[in-house]
Amino acid sequence: MASETGRGLAPSSELDLVFWPVGHSALSLQEHLEIAKAGNFTSLAIAPNRAKAMMQQGLTAADLVEMAAGHGVRYTQLDGIATWVKDWRATKGDPDLNAWIEGLFDIDMVEALEIGAALGAQAAVAVPFFDEGSIPHDRLVEDFAKFCDISAGYGIEIHIEFIPFWGLRDLPAVWDIVSAADRGNSGIVVDTWHLQKGSRDFRRDMELLRAIPGTFLKHVQLADADLAAHADTLAGDVMFRKFPGEGELEIAEMLSIIMEKGQLRSVGPEVVNANLADMATLEIGERAGAATRKMLNRA
Repeated sequence: MASETGRGLAPSSELDLVFWPVGHSALSLQEHLEIAKAGNFTSLAIAPNRAKAMMQQGLTAADLVEMAAGHGVRYTQLDGIATWVKDWRATKGDPDLNAWIEGLFDIDMVEALEIGAALGAQAAVAVPFFDEGSIPHDRLVEDFAKFCDISAGYGIEIHIEFIPFWGLRDLPAVWDIVSAADRGNSGIVVDTWHLQKGSRDFRRDMELLRAIPGTFLKHVQLADADLAAHADTLAGDVMFRKFPGEGELEIAEMLSIIMEKGQLRSVGPEVVNANLADMATLEIGERAGAATRKMLNRA
């Protein structure tokens, strides 16, 4: 059995342990790398716009790769790309929040893929940052299929993340697109918080999770929470995520369903919580690494 400490071995030498840093967006890339190293993660997810900004300041892709290697990690995941659809900007909800998120994702999809390839990324997250119902189903399928075809030339797989605040809110919605597009380099990123807290029918979605072929379920983001809401809206409640195993979500069941399919390639925490701003990078990394390994052992 794998160690449950932050510096323990991964449960499988083939499993990529990824630290997803969106909950720490105010920190620098250097601090993200310190967190990943402290938690003994094998990879750090990186936003293409962050890499682009650093390259505009004079660093090269090789420099960024060398920085990661110095901390014992790689950039296997590109997080994320929203411009795979033409009308990609959400207009509903908090306008200030939408404007901030738009700035994170405002990069051409081909440019993002080029950056990802230069960094050695193996997969990219397709983000549905558009209003629900604003884009016809047939066009979503066509655009996603085209995105996968383009990304294949860069050796990068594309996985949609369902996000309950935007255009593809739950597992059935993204599976409808992925299954219809039917691309061999496509799949779904399963965020455990989104799967349970954002579901309109959690048991229905768990049955679908069991039915989806494992080849489309290779990447998992871990986040826990209390079942009771801590905010008036779901978008507000997302700020109260917890490290995996520290809340009440059925993460072990979700993860075990996917692991039993035998195709899981990467797993790692994506915890958004305002209280994390008071934690040192070493503490965040060690706690995140220990929680991830403990949950893998449970699953």
